[in-house]
Amino acid sequence: MTLIKKLLLVTFGVYSLSDVVTSETFIFDSLLGKLNDIPQYAATLGKLNFTELMEKYSLLPSNISEDGKRNFTELANAYGHQCEEYNVTTEDGYVLNIFHIPGKGRPYLLNHGLVASSDCFALRKNNSLAFILAAKGHDVWIGNTRGNDYSLSHIKLDAHKDTEYWNFSLHENGYYDYPAFIDFILKETGQEKVTIIGHSQGTINTFVLGSVRPEYNDKINLFVALAPVAYFKPKGILRSIIDIVPANMVYSELKELGIVQFYGDRVIRKFIQSLCTQKTGSYEICWETSIFPFIGNDAESYEQEFSNVLAGHFPQTIPTKTVCHFAQFTKRNKFAQFDYGTAENVIRYGATTPPEYDLSNVTMKVALFVGANDYMATIEGADKIKAKLPNVVEYEILPRKQFNHFDFIFGNRVQENFYPYLFDVLDKYP
Repeated sequence: MTLIKKLLLVTFGVYSLSDVVTSETFIFDSLLGKLNDIPQYAATLGKLNFTELMEKYSLLPSNISEDGKRNFTELANAYGHQCEEYNVTTEDGYVLNIFHIPGKGRPYLLNHGLVASSDCFALRKNNSLAFILAAKGHDVWIGNTRGNDYSLSHIKLDAHKDTEYWNFSLHENGYYDYPAFIDFILKETGQEKVTIIGHSQGTINTFVLGSVRPEYNDKINLFVALAPVAYFKPKGILRSIIDIVPANMVYSELKELGIVQFYGDRVIRKFIQSLCTQKTGSYEICWETSIFPFIGNDAESYEQEFSNVLAGHFPQTIPTKTVCHFAQFTKRNKFAQFDYGTAENVIRYGATTPPEYDLSNVTMKVALFVGANDYMATIEGADKIKAKLPNVVEYEILPRKQFNHFDFIFGNRVQENFYPYLFDVLDKYP
């Protein structure tokens, strides 16, 4: 029996975790050895005792704030904005949600990142990007890609019952979801082009779109890539995990066991909400131990009160296939379509390896914004993207040394550390 199956069976009490660690000493020693080479992660590992966390926090009530309980429309209304809601159907049958804050002129489309939704652009009250743009009079559209809480419908499949619903990777987001958003917006507004602002996975999806459906380049006035990712070169604990864990094997085992997504379980969501919204202990557990090691430390930009908002909206459900696709970018050091293994690749692609996305096809104007302390969308990765793209009009490594992966959308200092640079570019390409 493989390691991943044993770990999953720990959850159901068939094995004890100590039994699994004992029987798989080499793998655990390799992983822990890599992590313990990094002092802050060695300390982190010593803090984590998941059994104690579950026992302590599962029965505690959460302290989710009012904004943590509101949906996007309610957030917009609470901060003085009219909001419309539409459904858009993709070519392959997924029904996606998109919000609209009416304004004038060229439409702006905001696209969220991994395990997020449209809400990520609305959680910092009037400093939220969606509301800042709306306050300036812009016509703002905020999309939700397949699989998050707003976009769980399909013309035939039931996301709660049909595992086939979750059979998508980053490729489908770019190939199907974004064209559906763009075509709908241009039809509704009568405009010829849209300006896109994407964060993290929202940048990958746009690069996929421009590469494999190049006709859409002419429909995009400007693409603003926040924390741009294509060549996924994370630092710290995430890189160590990806290096040691056999991603394709894990995906295959999960698929065999019928586990096709993460974070969709309401019990897990409630546990995270309770864990991360207590007055004492939550900041250390959720930010210092669980988030900053993955995205880069910037404690000055996040107060505990914000956790009481964020935990009501984040994390969103993510397919295991998408997680595996991310890991493949790192392991293969290529920005390529999903790797199904040699035999199936030949059937699907006519080659033993998946085709790479050709960034030279992405001819739209692109502005790249990079955080100096971003552990996920690193400067190294952004430099490689910049070198491959033919039409980069702006490349900005934000000057604040602590600026991390989340600061673009969640940081409490965006008015001084990010927005001046963003709006300077938006004003150049109206």
